[in-house]
Amino acid sequence: MNKSRTPLRKWLLVLFLISQHQIQINAVQVAIALHVTYKTAWGMLHKIRQFISQADEHEKLSGVIKAAVELYARKQHSSNHDSPKECSIVIACSASFCSTSHFKFKVIPSAHLNERCLLRSGVAAFARNYVSKSYINEIIIQPLYRMADSRFLRQQYKRSIIKLNACFKGIGAIHLQSYLNYLCFFLNHPNLDPHSLLQELTSLCLGRPFSKKNLLAL
Repeated sequence: MNKSRTPLRKWLLVLFLISQHQIQINAVQVAIALHVTYKTAWGMLHKIRQFISQADEHEKLSGVIKAAVELYARKQHSSNHDSPKECSIVIACSASFCSTSHFKFKVIPSAHLNERCLLRSGVAAFARNYVSKSYINEIIIQPLYRMADSRFLRQQYKRSIIKLNACFKGIGAIHLQSYLNYLCFFLNHPNLDPHSLLQELTSLCLGRPFSKKNLLAL
């Protein structure tokens, strides 16, 4: 927000709107509510998603971890990656003693894929980046349909993606990861009321420095 031409009160207002509507508010609605252009509204939401993504990088999975490979924007009746929006992602959740489930949905880089199959290098990269060191050797990732006892993870993923697509009307591969991190932020805070969500968002966006090298181009 430093050196932004948008007044601070409008930044606080957009955080308030997000806390009220969660993932069900988009740039068109923000532009109308704040009396700004669509470009400005999209840029504000984009930067907030990047703050959330930066915080997500520091939170590791631990405890009992379940992880599987799923497809985003899968093209029906297709065996190859011939849909430009189709992406393979790792969906994972963990639960420690006396804690709620913690989710991570991460796009798999093409270097770790053989068509739609996740290579061992991809499993190792996911574990290294997103799993606590104490549990790295316990992580197993496989296609979701092969995963035993996957109902909870599958339901959370599918319901969340439906909401995400209904609000944002199609997301390209460039920004998909930031939207998935944004989605997981709300999945990981299921019991917070709007006031508590606003406090959490304000803490993320105002309470720590932001690394500009992590900010994707608008």
